[in-house]
Amino acid sequence: MASLPQAEQVAAVAGGKKLMQQAAKEIRQQRASIRPAKDAKQADEDAAVPSEAQRLRAEIAALKERNAALQAENAVLNDRIAALIDAS
Repeated sequence: MASLPQAEQVAAVAGGKKLMQQAAKEIRQQRASIRPAKDAKQADEDAAVPSEAQRLRAEIAALKERNAALQAENAVLNDRIAALIDAS
C-alpha cells in the first residue's frame, strides 16, 4: 500500500477493508508482472534442491521411524526379560 500515491492510499482506507484488500492485490499483481521470469533450467534446479523445511520434515520422518523401531525392539526385550524371570 505504501507504494501507492497518497491520494489512492487515502481512498483505499476510506473505502474500507475490501477496497484495501483489492488495492493490495493489484499491487502484488503489478509487482509479479514486473519480476523477470525464471528460466526453465533455474526452475528445475530450484525444484531439485530441497528447502530447509523439506529437509527437516524428512529428518523428522526418519527419526519417527527409528523411534518406532526402537520401541518395538524394547517391547521384544521386555518380553524376553519377563520370560526369563518367569523361568527362574
